[in-house]
Amino acid sequence: MTSDTFYAKSDRYTQNVAEGSRTMATPALLNTPYGTAEPGVAVYVDQNVRFVIPLGDALRIANQIADIASAHRDSAYDH
Repeated sequence: MTSDTFYAKSDRYTQNVAEGSRTMATPALLNTPYGTAEPGVAVYVDQNVRFVIPLGDALRIANQIADIASAHRDSAYDH
């Protein structure tokens, strides 16, 4: 994965902020083709499931989000 900063378009600012406030995650079970289930996380915007991911990927993404948010917060205090 690259660490390049993504620049969101300014004309989508209101939509991005609104979607962020309506986004949530819940526990999920991913049913496998073998008749078993594995733990995961479902991510919703409003009542719509956007994606369901295995627990390992959810933890990886959660750590990335926490690291990025912490870096943004820390750099805000540097100014």
